[in-house]
Amino acid sequence: MHVILKSYTANLSNLFYGSQIVFYKNKILLSSNDNFYIIENSSGSIISKKNFSSLFKPIINNEYIFLIT
Repeated sequence: MHVILKSYTANLSNLFYGSQIVFYKNKILLSSNDNFYIIENSSGSIISKKNFSSLFKPIINNEYIFLIT
């Protein structure tokens, strides 16, 4: 167990890879590792999961979401 913890603390930048989390109209937009998620705020259920990631904060214009991958 100690060896596992040691490997995690060796490089904390590998813990989370993604963009800034965005809250919009009771939805959470989140990009982490290899996936982009839209999550319903009150229940936490996944509305959409797409197989790509973004390092930049999503841009929201009216009902459109723009992502840079």
